[in-house]
Amino acid sequence: EWRTAPGNPSLLDYLKTSSDVANYLDERAAAPAKIVIGLVGSGHADSVKNLGGTDLIAKINSYYDPDQAIYVGYGGSQTHNWDQSWVILGLLAAGEDVPSKAVQVLAARVNSDGGWGWADDIFSDADSTGLVMQALLAGGYAPGQLRLVTHLDVSNEDIEMAIAAFRDWFRA
Repeated sequence: EWRTAPGNPSLLDYLKTSSDVANYLDERAAAPAKIVIGLVGSGHADSVKNLGGTDLIAKINSYYDPDQAIYVGYGGSQTHNWDQSWVILGLLAAGEDVPSKAVQVLAARVNSDGGWGWADDIFSDADSTGLVMQALLAGGYAPGQLRLVTHLDVSNEDIEMAIAAFRDWFRA
């Protein structure tokens, strides 16, 4: 494990015990999802359901509004494409199910230019579009379904290669 010096807590210990992390988890749906992705990617998937006494999957799901099929952000009042995307990626990284309607809602938020902004009805940007496309692909959309992006020159072959790399990362 990585440590700054012998005897200092590891990064995992910090995540388990820090009040800063506990507060962060209460901010928005993306917060626990990002930590799940980090834990799974670093070989600590066993901590996903018990990170210092917190079940991160239950925490993520506590942000879900089934009537709107969205994962809410700040204070439970706002929804963002970033939250929705990070949650989809986090749940799938942990081997959990994602409501198909949540993926459909994210796909439906596409802007007229074929991209996505960080929130619904916000101008498209490359970061948001890339994150949303990763979430949609992971959530079951086929590459051909994502040829929505009109301002990028991306072939189906490029998208398929990206999907394969993404899937390999989750299997590792």
